[in-house]
Amino acid sequence: MVIINPISTEKQVLELKVNIVQIRDKLFLRNAEQTRSTFDTLYYPRQIEPEKMPMVHLAHVEGSSLRGITRTVNLADNTVVSLVSSSFSKRAND
Repeated sequence: MVIINPISTEKQVLELKVNIVQIRDKLFLRNAEQTRSTFDTLYYPRQIEPEKMPMVHLAHVEGSSLRGITRTVNLADNTVVSLVSSSFSKRAND
């Protein structure tokens, strides 16, 4: 996006409208190379990589805090909590 006059926002808005394409009620930027694996929408939630699941479980068993796990594995807090709670609920049922 090229800003000709930094005070005027009309040029910015016009260029943004040109670069955005509407596909099935979802907005995608043309040059962003967004795919289902790299972009969250309401229709396609982001999937967890299979390599990160054992890392979360191992770090939790070793005694790391949930906040530390979220930082090292680069996942959201709620994702780490749901992974840990689901693993222990499965273990309790066995």
